[in-house]
Amino acid sequence: MPKTQWVLIVIISYLLSACSSLPPDETTQPQVTEAAQRTAATQVAGRYYWGHEVSAFSPCNSQQSWWVRATPVSDTLNQQSLQLAEQRGAPYQPLYVEVSINHIDRQSHPAYQDGFAADYDGVIEIITVHRSDTHIPSTCRDES
Repeated sequence: MPKTQWVLIVIISYLLSACSSLPPDETTQPQVTEAAQRTAATQVAGRYYWGHEVSAFSPCNSQQSWWVRATPVSDTLNQQSLQLAEQRGAPYQPLYVEVSINHIDRQSHPAYQDGFAADYDGVIEIITVHRSDTHIPSTCRDES
């Protein structure tokens, strides 16, 4: 085999091996679809609180309180909470909500390991609001 063919084979082999060792493009990573999020989500009822440096959800009849990661869905609840606080003349008025949530692993999101979120029992993301109300039913006790 002529020397030029060997050089060409070596160059092509080098280029192929270099391409295979490139880090994967983010667009090729598996994406969690909205339908998959809803399937993995947990449906729960509780009290939603929002205000200055507070974004929290407490399940009914539980001592737990979770930090709520901001999303467009929670932004809607924030507006409702703000209106209720203005009507009642006091901040941090709870809304009764029935929601689908995803729990967020603090280890995979270092931003939730300190700051305000660190003071809560966990971190969640509200995926869907099934119901919201300014009246807290008597069956949804605050156990804190």
